[in-house]
Amino acid sequence: MPKTRDRIFSISSALGYIEGVGLSLAVGGLLDLESGLWKICFFVAALIGLSALWVQSKIPVDDVPVVEKVSFKEKIIRPWRDSWRLMHSRPDFARFQWGFMLCGFGIMLIQPALPIFAVDDLHIGYLEMAVALSIAKGLGFALSSPFWSKWMNKVPIERLASWVFLLVGLFPFFLALSLWSGWWLYGAYFLYGIGQGGSHLVWNMSGPIFAGKEDSSRYTGVNVVLAGIRGAVGPSLGGLLAVSFGPAVVLVIGALFCFYSGLRLYPFRLPFAAQESAIGRD
Repeated sequence: MPKTRDRIFSISSALGYIEGVGLSLAVGGLLDLESGLWKICFFVAALIGLSALWVQSKIPVDDVPVVEKVSFKEKIIRPWRDSWRLMHSRPDFARFQWGFMLCGFGIMLIQPALPIFAVDDLHIGYLEMAVALSIAKGLGFALSSPFWSKWMNKVPIERLASWVFLLVGLFPFFLALSLWSGWWLYGAYFLYGIGQGGSHLVWNMSGPIFAGKEDSSRYTGVNVVLAGIRGAVGPSLGGLLAVSFGPAVVLVIGALFCFYSGLRLYPFRLPFAAQESAIGRD
């Protein structure tokens, strides 16, 4: 079942990226003709995204647990408290999460610097950026997803995550080379797509892998909480640094966060559930 689950998830993710290729090229061409259309594009994209909630609500679920009634204060506090307790009781999971947190923060940090670097330093338009983001990045994601899925069943998740972080850390340096040749821009985003293919799989599958036979929702909840923290802080800080010191500085800082996480996670230890399984076999 885990092998089938990982394979189905990677294939569906790759198909989603392939779908985005055509949409990005079409939207990029429209924005080159009339930049003010971005407001309409955002509105339509939001409606399409919200429609997914209706589709998900129609999916039948067996054995739905009874949801206990809790106060609004408890709804706010409980996820933070549960996340802290789980991280404290599972040092292997905490180590993985802090590694992912630092790399994810580095990725969030560079996001505001990317359009500034593209416009001020590379002098490229919407369509060229759409080609880099959709075709180059999308192909990297789609082509690498099946391989990441196979490797996930062969190596510990911490080592796999370290490979992902090191690959993503190379992205800003490849991007800097595009100052001399535009082909490096597409190479950089192709590499970024490969790294993101692994990151997407590792982030979503880490909960079930570390949970073992436990309820994986608690572990996935920690992923969501930490993603919210870095998403709330990283882009704002990255934008401030990009305006103050230039996008190149932010790209280097983000890369260093990714490299540090990758090197810290590489001397891996087996997840707790895998350790118990190995002990049982002995």
